[in-house]
Amino acid sequence: MIMEDFGQEELYATAARLKSQATQIRLDSKRIATMAREIRYSLREQQERLRTSFDAIAERRAGRHAEP
Repeated sequence: MIMEDFGQEELYATAARLKSQATQIRLDSKRIATMAREIRYSLREQQERLRTSFDAIAERRAGRHAEP
């Protein structure tokens, strides 16, 4: 009986640990997803700035003035 109780307690402790880990994984996943969205947004902004800069350079090379 004592061994069975110890086994049950160990199972409950393991279950509690796994539940805690699962919660932490969900929180980490949400944080990672948020960071990924922020990175994608930042990359889009940088891409647009580069495109604008390259367009201005191309216009200057073609002898036209770039519009601000």
